[in-house]
Amino acid sequence: MKKTYITPCKTDLANGQKILRSAGVDTKQKVALIHPGSGSAAKNWYIDNFYTVAETLREKNISVVFMLGPAEMETFKPKTIDALGAIAPLLVDMSLTEAFQTISCANCFIGNDSGITHVAAAAGIPTIACWTSTNPVHYHPVGPNVSVFQLDSGDFASPCPQKADEISQTALKLLTS
Repeated sequence: MKKTYITPCKTDLANGQKILRSAGVDTKQKVALIHPGSGSAAKNWYIDNFYTVAETLREKNISVVFMLGPAEMETFKPKTIDALGAIAPLLVDMSLTEAFQTISCANCFIGNDSGITHVAAAAGIPTIACWTSTNPVHYHPVGPNVSVFQLDSGDFASPCPQKADEISQTALKLLTS
């Protein structure tokens, strides 16, 4: 089967840049977009791990932005959303088109086993997927530069500094290559 990818047009890229700038993201720097949720809480890597990854990237002068969709806005506690916003700008209440436009402007995408992670991979954005229960052999994101981290279910229930460091280092390699 032939692999296909989603290609943004110039308008998509212009709109994505505008969305990022309006959120206070420095688009002159490399941008890492992190989507820390999914439609299933069981597929969400422990949130503290995403905090650690974001902080590590920011220490290396990477512009980090969090994207939260309707599922996260419904299931994340307000203190979790506030904590994300204290680390990096938050993008919320976006249409699927706006999400695609924004993803298309990122230099790296980090997310869980979710539809939006598949969109990032298909758009050709270097993608890091945090995977647990779904078999990545059959359901991994398809794209030209995808790294799937098959994590243990325990990694989804508590902080895992070693895995957060591995993912941070992989992101830094993607962002500096």
